[in-house]
Amino acid sequence: MAKRQTVWLSTMMILSLMVIGYYTVDDTLTPVPANTTDGKKTEQPSKDSGKEQGKTTENKETMTGGDWFVEEALKREDDYSRKMEELQHVLADSKTTTEQKVKAEQELNALKEFNEKASNAEGKVVAEGFEEALITKGNDNRITVTVQAAQLSKEQAAKIYMIVSKELNVPAHQIVVSYKQ
Repeated sequence: MAKRQTVWLSTMMILSLMVIGYYTVDDTLTPVPANTTDGKKTEQPSKDSGKEQGKTTENKETMTGGDWFVEEALKREDDYSRKMEELQHVLADSKTTTEQKVKAEQELNALKEFNEKASNAEGKVVAEGFEEALITKGNDNRITVTVQAAQLSKEQAAKIYMIVSKELNVPAHQIVVSYKQ
């Protein structure tokens, strides 16, 4: 009797996860355009700008998927390092109040925890068969997951939602999944 109940409960759980995945994945999955950075179009160099700026814009437009992921990962690491330094400076400053130090310590711990969990989630997403995965957190606490793929099926997106939601302990409605070739 216990085995029958276990099988029934397992089946119901799997079906409910499939239904949740179906309703949380929408048809708005789109590739990340090759000529954008952080959702903004790159500007064409003006007549006044030097040749170096023109080369930078050109390189971004012709950047391959792997290069884009490397560049974005480096940007994320720079932001992470900068924020860590700011928080450590607040903690080390003798003029900082105890309340500010407590808040800075909490932010520092949250930042470290998110970075570690995001790295684990990226590894699990890559283990699902994607060449690259990048997880970033916006100012509005939305988690953006970008994977390197020619296209992304609903099933693949649902797996990504489940992995990231579980690893980062965030609801699926706070996660945005996109892909880049």
